[in-house]
Amino acid sequence: MERRRSVGDFPPPRPIERQRSTGALHRSNSFGRNRSNSNERYSPLERSKSAIIPPLERRRSFGSSLPLPQDVKGLIQRIRSGTPSQQLEAVEALGNMAPTNKVAIAREGGIAALIELISSGDDMHKQEASRVLSHLAHNRNNQIAIANEGGIPPLLALLVSSNRVCKSNATSALAYLSYNATNQEAIVNGGGVSRLIRLLASDNKVCKRHAALVLANLAGNDRAKTAISKDGGVPQLVELLSASDEGCKEHAARAVANLAYSNDNMASIASEGGIASLVLLLQTGNDACKQQAARAIAQLAHSRANQVVIVEDNGILPLLDLLVSNKACKANAALALAYLSYNPANKLSIMAGNGIPRLIRLLATDDKVCKRNASHVLANLAGMERCKVAIAKEGGIPPLVELLSTNDEACRGHAARALAYLAYNDDNNMVISKEGGIPTLVQLLTSGSAACKAHAALAMANLARNMDSKAVIAKEGGVRPLIDMLKNGNDACKGYATRALARLASNPDNHPVIASEGGVPLIIELLSSQHNVCREQAAYALANLARSTDEGILAAMRPAINQLVELVAQAKEMYKEQIVRTLANLARNQESRNIILTEGAVPSFVELLSSQSAICKEQAASALANLSVDEEGSAVIAKEGGIKPLVELLKNGNRSCIEQVVHALANLARNDENRKMIVEEEGMTPMVQMLITGSKPAKQHVARTLSMIASDDGKGVIISHDGGIPSLIDLLANGNELSQEHAALALARLAGNDKEKAIIIEKGGLKKLIELLHDGRDTSKRNAALALANLATSKTGREVIAEEGGTKVLVELLDSADNDGFLEEVVLAVANLAFNNDNRVSMAADGCIKSLIKLLSSENKNVAKHASQALANLAYNDEINERITREGGVSVLMGLLQVDDPAAEEAARAIANLARNTSSKEVIVNHGGIDALIKLLPDTNVNCKRNAALALANIASGNDENKVSIASAGGIKKLIPLLSEGNEASKKNAALALANLADKNMENQAAISGQGGIPPLVELLKCGRKAVEEQAALAMANLASGMDNKASITQEGGTSALVKLLSVGNKACVEHAAKALATLATNNENKVAIAHAGGIAPLVGLIKAENPAVREHATTALSLLSTNSQNRFAVAQAGGIPSLVDVVKSGDESLVEHATKALANIACNKENKMAIVDAGGVPKLVKMLAAGSDVSKKGATSTLARLASCSEINIAEEGGVMPLVRMLGTESDECKKNVIHILGSLANNDENRKAIIKDGGVRALVEVLDSGSDACREAAVAALAHLAFNDDIKAALAKEDGLPALIKLLDIGNQECERYAALALANLAYKQDMKLAISEAGGIPALVRLVERGNKDSKKNAALALANLAYNDDIKVTIAEAGGIRALVQLLQVSSLECKSNAALALANLAYNDANKVVIAQESGIKSLIALLNTGNMVCKQNAALALANLAFNNDNMFTIVQEGAIRPLVQLLSTGNLWCKKNAGLALANLAYGATHTQAIAKEGAIPALVQLLIKSNDVCKQNAISALANLAYDERNQSSIVNEGAIPPLLQLLTSGNDYCKRGAALALANLAYNDGNIVAMMANTGGKAEVKVMPTPIEIRKEEGPRPLIRTKSMGYNPSVVLAIVKEGGVRPLIDMIRNGKEVYQKTATSALAILACQETNQRLILKEGGIIPLVQLLSSGNDGCKEQAAWALANLCCNNKENQTAVAKEGGIPGLMGLLNADDEKSKGKAALAIANMVCGHPDNQQAFCKLGAIPLLTQLLSVDHDLCNRNSALALANLAEGPICDLIVQTGAVPPCVQLMASNDEPCRETAVLALRKFVVNKDGRSDMLKANGIQLLAKEWKYHIPDTHPHCEYVLNILAEMSEENKNLIEEEKAKPFEPEES
Repeated sequence: MERRRSVGDFPPPRPIERQRSTGALHRSNSFGRNRSNSNERYSPLERSKSAIIPPLERRRSFGSSLPLPQDVKGLIQRIRSGTPSQQLEAVEALGNMAPTNKVAIAREGGIAALIELISSGDDMHKQEASRVLSHLAHNRNNQIAIANEGGIPPLLALLVSSNRVCKSNATSALAYLSYNATNQEAIVNGGGVSRLIRLLASDNKVCKRHAALVLANLAGNDRAKTAISKDGGVPQLVELLSASDEGCKEHAARAVANLAYSNDNMASIASEGGIASLVLLLQTGNDACKQQAARAIAQLAHSRANQVVIVEDNGILPLLDLLVSNKACKANAALALAYLSYNPANKLSIMAGNGIPRLIRLLATDDKVCKRNASHVLANLAGMERCKVAIAKEGGIPPLVELLSTNDEACRGHAARALAYLAYNDDNNMVISKEGGIPTLVQLLTSGSAACKAHAALAMANLARNMDSKAVIAKEGGVRPLIDMLKNGNDACKGYATRALARLASNPDNHPVIASEGGVPLIIELLSSQHNVCREQAAYALANLARSTDEGILAAMRPAINQLVELVAQAKEMYKEQIVRTLANLARNQESRNIILTEGAVPSFVELLSSQSAICKEQAASALANLSVDEEGSAVIAKEGGIKPLVELLKNGNRSCIEQVVHALANLARNDENRKMIVEEEGMTPMVQMLITGSKPAKQHVARTLSMIASDDGKGVIISHDGGIPSLIDLLANGNELSQEHAALALARLAGNDKEKAIIIEKGGLKKLIELLHDGRDTSKRNAALALANLATSKTGREVIAEEGGTKVLVELLDSADNDGFLEEVVLAVANLAFNNDNRVSMAADGCIKSLIKLLSSENKNVAKHASQALANLAYNDEINERITREGGVSVLMGLLQVDDPAAEEAARAIANLARNTSSKEVIVNHGGIDALIKLLPDTNVNCKRNAALALANIASGNDENKVSIASAGGIKKLIPLLSEGNEASKKNAALALANLADKNMENQAAISGQGGIPPLVELLKCGRKAVEEQAALAMANLASGMDNKASITQEGGTSALVKLLSVGNKACVEHAAKALATLATNNENKVAIAHAGGIAPLVGLIKAENPAVREHATTALSLLSTNSQNRFAVAQAGGIPSLVDVVKSGDESLVEHATKALANIACNKENKMAIVDAGGVPKLVKMLAAGSDVSKKGATSTLARLASCSEINIAEEGGVMPLVRMLGTESDECKKNVIHILGSLANNDENRKAIIKDGGVRALVEVLDSGSDACREAAVAALAHLAFNDDIKAALAKEDGLPALIKLLDIGNQECERYAALALANLAYKQDMKLAISEAGGIPALVRLVERGNKDSKKNAALALANLAYNDDIKVTIAEAGGIRALVQLLQVSSLECKSNAALALANLAYNDANKVVIAQESGIKSLIALLNTGNMVCKQNAALALANLAFNNDNMFTIVQEGAIRPLVQLLSTGNLWCKKNAGLALANLAYGATHTQAIAKEGAIPALVQLLIKSNDVCKQNAISALANLAYDERNQSSIVNEGAIPPLLQLLTSGNDYCKRGAALALANLAYNDGNIVAMMANTGGKAEVKVMPTPIEIRKEEGPRPLIRTKSMGYNPSVVLAIVKEGGVRPLIDMIRNGKEVYQKTATSALAILACQETNQRLILKEGGIIPLVQLLSSGNDGCKEQAAWALANLCCNNKENQTAVAKEGGIPGLMGLLNADDEKSKGKAALAIANMVCGHPDNQQAFCKLGAIPLLTQLLSVDHDLCNRNSALALANLAEGPICDLIVQTGAVPPCVQLMASNDEPCRETAVLALRKFVVNKDGRSDMLKANGIQLLAKEWKYHIPDTHPHCEYVLNILAEMSEENKNLIEEEKAKPFEPEES
C-alpha cells in the first residue's frame, strides 16, 4: 500500500553539473574550471613537445681556423680544450670513428671527456656526445668504464631532455650499459626507471624501443622489478606488446617475462591484459618476439589463476605451434605447456591440438632444455587415461625409456614419472617392459636423485601390476634397491617402493627374495611411519607375505602382531583392510593364532563385521573363521558378541563374505549357547537358503550347523523329509516306550513350525498324544504335554484338543500327586489352550483357577511362569477376571513381579489383563502394583517390559490419579526407552501407556517431551505396523496440545509420518492422525511442514468423511493451515473450496466457524475468491451478517473481508454495504475489525466509495479512531491508511477532521495505531496541500518522535511520511528543526531494510537543502548510508545512492564519502543495480568525480567500463548521469585512454544527435574533456618576417599573487590528446558539434564549442571545421552567446587560426575581429584572456589582421591586460602584442607604454608569461624608446636572471635582447656582465 515518489526523474531536480563560482564541470580555464593546487593532487608525466615543433638545428662555428685532428687522441684533446664549436666538430668526428675504435677511444680517456660534454655542453654537444657513448657502450669493458666515470647520471638526465635525438642516444647507450649488473643498480638508484617508463609512451620509436630494452635488462634485477612495478611500468610494457614495432614488442615481452618472476607482478601483468597480448604475440610476432612471449607465458603460468586466463585467451594452440619452431621457442613453449598441463582440461586441449606427437619429437632433439620441458609435459599428460593411450599410440614410450639413461636428472625424473603413469595401462605396461624400461628403472633406483628414485619406484609399483613384469623386476634385481629405499629413501620413495614390494609379494615366488634381502622387518617398521602411503603399502605388502608357508617369514612377522592388532582399531579404512587381511592370513598358523587371541584382536574383528568396507568385513570374517578352529577361539568370539554380526553378515554380505561367515558359524555351533544365539538372531533362514544357493564349502558348513541346531528343543527347525510326520505319529501308538518318547519329542520340536503343526493335527497326532498323557511314563507324558503345548499355539490345535477331551485331562494333571516330571509342560499346555474363550470357561468350570493360583507359589519357576501365563489368558474373560481377583490371585501375582523372577513376564501380563477391569485395577494399585510394574520396565526380558507397559497403560486409562502416580513414580522415564528397544508389542504398549498418561495432563506431556519421548514415537509412526502406528498416533494427538511439543514433533519428522497415516492408516489411525495434525497446525512452522509433507489433499478429502470426529479435525486443521500463504493455494488446488462452502451451507455450528476461517484465509487471490463465488458462498455469507449467530457473523465478515478486495466480486449487489456500515456500531470488536477491512476494500470502487461517504462511513471510521477499542482503532487506521490513496477519501477525511485524529494516534503508545497512522499520513502527503496541512497540524514533530521510539513498522512508515513531506522546501527546514535528521540517521542502523530504505529516501530529499547536508554529515549519516550500499536490498541501495549523490554537492562531504569507502559499492551498482540504482549511482559518481582528487579512485574501482555500458544500455536519465560522471573523470588525463579504450566515443557521438538536451550537453562536455590535454596552442613569431613557431602554453594555476610565490612550473603538452581527437573526427564528430552550436540552445552550446575548440588544435581538423562551416556560428557566438559561450568561442577561434592563414582570413571575413574586440572589454578576465589568445593567433604573420585590430583599438586594451592580476591575460596579451609588433605597429605599441609591464612580467612565477614577455621585448628592443623603457624598468636585471635559468624557450631571446642592450653603451655591457656573473639563485618551489 506504500508508494514512493520518483526522485530524480527527468528533468532532474538539480542540474547534472555542479555549478561553482569558476564554472561548471569543465576541465580547464578554457572550460571555466578552477585548477587550484592541482599539482598537489597528482604529478602527470612530463610530455615532450609536439611533433610539429622543429628540432634544434645544429650550431656550427664558421670562424674556426684550426684544422680538425684526424687521430683519436687529438680529437679527444680538442673536446677537452676547444671552443664550443671546435668541441662539436671533434665529437662529431669521433662519433664517425667510434664504431671501429671503441677500445682506442676509451684508452685515450675519451669516455670521461664525453661524459663531461654531456654534463656541461649545450643540446648539440649532448646530442653528439651521447651518440658516441652509445657506440662505445657496445664494448663490455667500456660499459664498466662509463659507469665508473659517472656517465650514468648524465645519461639519465638526457632522458627528460627536450631534444629527441639526445633522448634516443641516451636510451641507446643505457640499453647496452644495462647489460651490466652493477650498472643496473646505478640506473635504479639514479631514478632511471620512472624516466624510462615515461619514454615508453613516446612517439619516438627509437626511444621507445631502447627504453623497453633497458627495462627488459633491468627487470632481471630484483630491486628494479619492484621499481618498475611501483612506477607503473607494467601497464606501459603490456601496452607495448601491441606496438607496431617488432623490436619494441620483443623487448617488452622480455621485460614482462623477467618481471613475471615476481608473484605481485604476475598478478599485475594479468590484470593489465598482458596475457592476451602475449598470446597474440605468439601468433603474429617474429621469432624473437615469440620466444620472449613464450618465456613470459611460461613464467605467468606458475599461477593457477593465470593458467585459466591463458587458456581463455586461446594460448594453448599457439604454444603448440611453437613446438616446431626454433630451439629457444620450443623450450619456452614446452615449459609453458608444462605448467598449463597440470590442469585436466588443458591436458585434453593439448592432446586435441596434436601436441603429443610434437612433444614426443622434442624428446629426440639434442637440446637438453627441450627434452626436459617436453618430458615434463608428457609426465603431466600421462596422468590422464586418454593421454596414456595417445602417448603410447604416438610412439612415446621408447624415447621416454631412452631418456632414463640421459645424464640430465630432471629429464630422468620426468621420464620416470611419465612411465610410472603410463604403466598403469596394461598395454603400456607390456610395451615398457618390452622396450627395456625395467632394467633402466632398476638402475635409476640406485643411481638417481631422490625425485628420480621416487618416480622410478612408482613406475616399478605400477609395472608390478602385471605378472610378467613382476618376474622381470625380480629377475633384473629390482627387489634389493627397492628394499634399500626403505632404509634410506624419503617418505615418497618409501611409499612407492613399498607399493612395488607389496605387488611383487602377491607372487609367492618373490617371498624368499624379499625375506632374504631383509625386507620384512623394514616393511614392519613402516607401519609406524607418519606417511599415509607408506603405512598403507606396508600393510598391503605384509598381507601378501602373511600367506607364505615359509616359517622364517611367519616367524619374522609374529613380533609385529601386537602392533597390527593395535592398528586395527586406529587405522583408516584402506589401511585397515590390509592390516586385517594380514592378521587373517597369519591366523591360519597355530602359533600365530594363539598370539592373535592373546593380543585381544577378536573384539576388533567383531566390530569390523559392521564396517562400511566390504573388504574389511570379508577379512574380519576370514580371521574369525580361522580363529574359531579352536574351542578357545570360539569361546572368545562368542563372548565378544561375534555371533550376531556374523548372522547379520550372513543376511547382507557378498558371496565372498558369506563363505567366510558360514565357516565361522559352523565352528561356533559346536556350543549349545552359540546354537541358540544363531537361531535367536534368525540365522536359520539364510542358512537354509544357503543349502540351495551356497557354494560347496558353504553348503558343507551349513549342513553341519543345522544338524547341531536341530537338536535344540522346541525351535521348530524343519529337518524332516516328506512323509516323516505320519511315521512319527504311528510310533506314538505302536512303538516301545523309548520310541514313543523320542517320537513325542520329535513331534514337539517339529510342532514349532506351522506347516509341520498342521500336518500333525491333520494326521491325527493330537489324539495319540492325549492318549499318551493317560498311559505313558513320565518322560513320555512330559514330551506329549510339550507337544500339545506347542500344538495349542494354533487356533485349530486348541479346538481339536478340546474336542478330544484334552483340556479336562490336562486340568486333572495339574493336581496330580506325581506330576513333578511333567507339570511344567502341562501348565504350559493349559496356558496355551486358554487363548480360546470356550476353553477358558470349560477349564474354569473344571476348577483350574485355584490350581493355577496355587501353582504361582511353586518352587519351579517355570511352573509359576506358565501358571501366570494361564491366568493372564483366562483374565480376558471379564467374569473370570473378577473371579481371579476374588480368589486372591492379584496379591500372589504381585509377589512374582520381581526383576529376577522368571515368572515376572507372565505375571505382569496377567496384571495387565486384570487391570482392564475397574475393580481389579483398584486392587492392583492398592497392592503397590504401580511401583512393582515400573521396576519391571528396565528388565532385560522384552516380554516382561511389554507386559508391564501394557499393565501401566490400562491402569492409567481414564484415571487421572493413576496418571499422576505413574509419572511421580518415574514411569515416564522408564517407558520411553521401550519405544526403541523392545519388540513390536512392547513398543505398542509403551506408546499406549504414554498416550494415556499424556491425555489431558500438561505436566505429563512436558515430561514425555523433556525426557526424549517424541523422537521414538515419531519412528513408531513410520514402522508399518498398524497396531503400533495407531497407539503412536494417539500419543502424538495427546502430546501435540503442548506448545513446545508442537515444534519438537515436527522437528523430529512427526508431521510427515502423521500425514502419511491419513492415507495408509486404519480408521483409528486416521482419526488420531487428523486430530494430531489439527493440534499441530496451530504452530506456524508446522503449517509449512504439514503442507510440504502433502497433508493438505488428504485433509480436504476427510472433510466428507463418515466419522464426525474426523470431519471436525480435518476442518479445524484446514482452517489453521490456510493461514499460511502457500497453503491457501494448496487447499484450493486440492478442491477444498467447494467442500468448505458446503460445510458453511450445512449450518453445523461446530464446523462453520472453522470453515469460514479457512475460506477467509484461502480467499487470498482472485482465482480462489471467484471459486468461492462460483460455489455460492457470497449470498450465504451476506445473509449471515444479519441472521447468523455471533460465531457466524464473525466468520462471515472475516471471509467477506478477503473477498471484498476483488473488484469483480460486488458484495454491494448482494445487499452487503448497508449492513456492514450499521455493524460498526453494534457488533463485537472482532466483527467491527472485519467490517472495517471490508469497507476499506469496497472503497476501491467509485460507486461503493460514494456510498460509503454518503452513508457516513468515513465519519464512522474517524469516530472509531477517537472512541473505539484498541483493536478497532488499529483496524480503522489501517483502513484509512489504505483509503488515503484516493483523493475523494482524502478530502472527506480532511472534512471530518481526520488529520488531527491520525496525528494524535502517533503518540498514544499503541504500536499498530502508530504504524498505520504514519502510513496514512505518508499516503496523504503525496498531495501538496495535504503536506502543508499535516505540517500545520503538528504532524512533523510527532512523526520524528515516532521515528525515534516506534517499533520497526512504525519507524518505517514515519520515515516514509517524512520522505514524502520533505519534497516541500519549507518542510525540509521544519523536519531538521524537529531533530528529524538525527532520528533518520539513527534509523539507518536498525536491522529492517524497509526502515533503512525509507530513512535513506528521506535523507536524500532533505539533502537538497545545503544546511541539511552539513547536519547529515555531522550526524554520521554518510557512513551509515555507505554501509547501506553494501548490505541493503536494491531499494535501499538506490535511495542511499541518491542521498550520497545529493550530499556530495558539499566539498567536505565529498571527501568523507570517498574516505568511508563509497566508491566501490557505487561502482558495483552501475552493473548490478536496477535502473534507479544505476541512475543514482551514476549521479553520485559524477559529483564525486568533480575535481581530480577522486577520479583515480573511481577509475581504479572499474567505474569506466560500467559507465560506458550505461551510455549504450539505459534510459536517458541514466545516460545523462553516466555522461556527467565520464566528463568529470575525463578531466583527469590519466583516465582518458581508459575511457576511449572502453569504447565511449561512438555512443557519446551518437548522443550528440539522438539524446535529450542534457545528454547532448554532457556528451559534448565529455568529448571535450577527453580530447583536452592541458594548455593553449599558440603561434608566435620571434623575428619580423620570420616563420611562425607553434607551441603549447600550459594552463596557468589560478592562485592570487598575494598568496605568495609560486613554483616554476613547465608542463610540456600538446594541448590536446591526439588519439582521442583522431577517434572523434574519424567517427564523424565535427559536424554534429557544429550543428549543436548553430541550434542556439544555450544548454549545450558552450560544451559543444569547447569540444570543437579542442578538435581545432589539430591542423587537419582546422581545415575540416572550416569546410563544415564551423567558423560562422563561432563568430556569431562572440556577440550572441552568453559569457561562457563567448569565452569558448574565442578559444575555438584561437585554435582554428593558429598558424593557419586561411582560417585567419575567414574569421576576419565573417566579422570575428569586432567580436573579439568586444570580448576584450568584457568584465570576465578569462574571456579577455581567451580573446587576447585569439587575437595573438589571428595576427601572427597576417598583416591585414594586424592592421584591422590596430584600427579598432586593440593595442591599448592589450597593454592594459599586461598589468591585470591574471596570468592568462598577461601571457596572451604579451603574445598578441609580440605578434602585432611588426614595423610601425611596434612603434605604436611602445608608445602605448607596453614595455614596462612586459618587463615586469619577467618577474612572474608563470614561465609562459615570462616567455611571451621576453618574446615581446625581443620585438620591442629594435625601438629606441623601447630600449630606454626596458632600462628604466630594470629590464637588464630581470632579463639576466631569466637568462641564467637556461630555459630553452626563453634563453635565446634573453641573450638576443641583452646583446642589443649591451651594444648601446659600455655601462650596459658591464652591468649585463655583472648580472650574468652573479651566482644563480633559483626560486624556491
